[in-house]
Amino acid sequence: MKSPSTSTSARGSASLNQSGFTLIEVLVTLALLMAIAGLGMLATLRPLRSAGIAGERDLIVALMTRARSRAMGNDGDVPHGFCYDPRGTYDVFAVPFSEVNKEEYGTKSASVNVSGVPACGSGNEIIFSQLSGTTSPAEIYLSEGDASTSIEINEEGTLLW
Repeated sequence: MKSPSTSTSARGSASLNQSGFTLIEVLVTLALLMAIAGLGMLATLRPLRSAGIAGERDLIVALMTRARSRAMGNDGDVPHGFCYDPRGTYDVFAVPFSEVNKEEYGTKSASVNVSGVPACGSGNEIIFSQLSGTTSPAEIYLSEGDASTSIEINEEGTLLW
């Protein structure tokens, strides 16, 4: 026959050997996983927020590069320019500017604020000279939320962004 003290210690050691997690351990683990996931989402959202401004910058650079290339290629024996049409488009045109001389355009993003692009027909358009591609220096600023960037055009017509 077993003594009462032996059977009690046997039950006590059996309860210590049970496997599984306590509620506290599970909650702490879930809290840590949620914190890591939250930090990962913040890191992922930053590039997504700046994608709009990068796309707008790339569109402006591509259109100005097109205007400069056409001027340097002496396309039509005239200089070429770049401007912003208040109807919401960027225009590449053969000088002088007119609706007939517009060659290409790209639609401006509504979410990106752009300043420094001259209005079409204002007489201040960015004009690239024939053969040399030179122009008057200018700077275009873009912003969206807390992100911002700029495009600089030097007197040689080189675009720096």
